Amino acid sequence: PGLCHLLRRIRTPTNDDDVGAVAPFAASMAARSCPTILFVVVVAAVCPTVLTEPPTSSAGGRPDAHSIADGCSRHRSRIARQLINSEILSVAGVDPAQLPLECPLNPVQDLFLLQEEAKKSTGRAGNFRCGLCGKTFRNEMYIDRHMDNKHPDAFAENATLCLADFCDVLHCDEAVGGGGSVSPCRDDEMERRQFRCRAIFDRCFPHGGRHGAAMHDMFVHEFCDTIECGRPGEAGRGAAGRATL
Repeated sequence: PGLCHLLRRIRTPTNDDDVGAVAPFAASMAARSCPTILFVVVVAAVCPTVLTEPPTSSAGGRPDAHSIADGCSRHRSRIARQLINSEILSVAGVDPAQLPLECPLNPVQDLFLLQEEAKKSTGRAGNFRCGLCGKTFRNEMYIDRHMDNKHPDAFAENATLCLADFCDVLHCDEAVGGGGSVSPCRDDEMERRQFRCRAIFDRCFPHGGRHGAAMHDMFVHEFCDTIECGRPGEAGRGAAGRATL
């Protein structure tokens, strides 16, 4: 029991000092009983993040889509998806399939895309039909709930990104006419968002050619440079996104 307690402390270390203090004694005890445990302890001591990665599925070792979906807003993901399509991919004039695989805007990484594409309009106002089973629903809220309950495994193989997580750099709230967060604006938070925004476009439109460089610089100016305290709404970005939404 004492060894198990020590291993649990290493499995979820509170800080580097905790790992450093516990690992040597635990390793000594483990060496007398089980070489496998010794290996786990050594790994935990040298690189604790190895044992604290997000949950993965049994196939392929990728992040588990179910755990990501649990905390992912479908509504905000839809807003982000429409902004990506109308204000980035359409403007750039690129085939989404040509985007680098590591680009977060690449549709192959969109967690809910397969389910969203399976939602078919019936022609009647607000009604949807599930393309996976044929059932019909009177509005989008009910078919969203249906997808969660009846088709929880309907995810594409590499789809593990929640697009709602990018709303802070895509200006989702402003695009739909909302005021966004009412909490006080902090310059350090704006800098963090700017850094994250630039990292996205660095991955999606690398400076490998004239077109890529031009698109990169334009989107950085359009989306990233406008992330700042005191910016008056969305006046500098035009109304294309709001009209689409």
